[in-house]
Amino acid sequence: MWNRLYRNHVIMPFPSYDTVTNAWAPQADISWCAGSSREFEFIQFSDRFLTEADAVTFVIRTSEAWVDNRLERLRSGSGSEHAAVIDMIGALKKSLEKVSPTQPPQTQGLTQW
Repeated sequence: MWNRLYRNHVIMPFPSYDTVTNAWAPQADISWCAGSSREFEFIQFSDRFLTEADAVTFVIRTSEAWVDNRLERLRSGSGSEHAAVIDMIGALKKSLEKVSPTQPPQTQGLTQW
């Protein structure tokens, strides 16, 4: 079984032989960690290939592009996951400001034991 780890995403190609076209149909399962759980996307492609190896190579390259696009969408802030993380960080900062006392001034002349 093939697999590839790319930018914290596991890409598992699943080529299947299409008897109608006498060619290999590329498909992939892409999974990634989302907090304490895993999320995944199963992708089927319309392209067909004469060899299984060509189908796998196509799946890996196309899936890497899919991962890059997914991460770019998250980075640009259009993803709901990204927005939720930003909101959570803001809420944590506010709660820490309320709880954390200010540090006392440094005292000179103290030695460590």
